[in-house]
Amino acid sequence: MAPEIYANSLRNDKTPFDGEAVDIWSSGTILFCMLTGNRSYHRAHRSDPQYYWMTRDIKRLLQDWNLNLTSEATNILEGMLQENPRERTTLEEVLNHPWLQQPLRLV
Repeated sequence: MAPEIYANSLRNDKTPFDGEAVDIWSSGTILFCMLTGNRSYHRAHRSDPQYYWMTRDIKRLLQDWNLNLTSEATNILEGMLQENPRERTTLEEVLNHPWLQQPLRLV
């Protein structure tokens, strides 16, 4: 769940949200799980340690887990997991991101 939806649910707030930004967030959490092999957070709130590190310092989180993602992969995750939806990477930016422009390498 995107942080703006979680915050609205806590306050029983019906404020509209940007559906594209929410979809980018959700895609970012799925990509995070796929690239790291780890779960996402339980609650989209700073009190959840996983959420905190995913949104504050994903590079440190990856380092603590001894995971070495490319700088492009880390960068796209950082953009997609911006807590503020106005600062979040847009769909156009995701599609044009260098990480998606790289040739696919099969292992």
